[in-house]
Amino acid sequence: MMAARLGSKVWGMVAKGSVGVLGADSLVGVSLLRQLKAAGYDVHAWSRKPHPASELCSWHTLGLTQDYPASLQRWISLVPLTCLPLYFALMQDLGVSNVVALSSTSRYTKINSSDLSDQRWALDLAKAEDEIERWGTAQAVTTTLLRPTLIYGHGRDQNISTIVRVLRRFHAFPLVGGGTGLRQPVHADDIAQACLAAAER
Repeated sequence: MMAARLGSKVWGMVAKGSVGVLGADSLVGVSLLRQLKAAGYDVHAWSRKPHPASELCSWHTLGLTQDYPASLQRWISLVPLTCLPLYFALMQDLGVSNVVALSSTSRYTKINSSDLSDQRWALDLAKAEDEIERWGTAQAVTTTLLRPTLIYGHGRDQNISTIVRVLRRFHAFPLVGGGTGLRQPVHADDIAQACLAAAER
């Protein structure tokens, strides 16, 4: 994922158009909305609850179909991957042709974990990925799955930002269990750039 940092090159490749975003109020969503707006996109974001007007996007409340755009082919999903199938009907009704979605490396790294809940999560991710790919094939929709590891940024995550706060206060951080679980944190801005680049393929 770190190789996906494209910097200013992204802006030159993006043409104006419309994009639908699921999970726009998530950690990555904060970065993505800004980047889509800077790229000249007309952004439509969906939420289960009403949102105030924003200069970054047009908010739509799920179920209030009178507020929906007439057509929306390109989508970026930041919701938990296991929830994405719940939005298949919405996207199909609006003429979806391209979906970029976030999965996780946990799909592979946690399958043999000693923690049963980790194993179940890995299996759930694998099932969701398979379902999304089958749906894409059946509906002639191009699907792209991105699998980052730990996502951090903007002080909203519960991993890297928490560690930073502890270090700033105590100047030390406890290491439990030998520190054998290696992770490669990825900043939310980089994930957003990767989503934007993948949507333009």
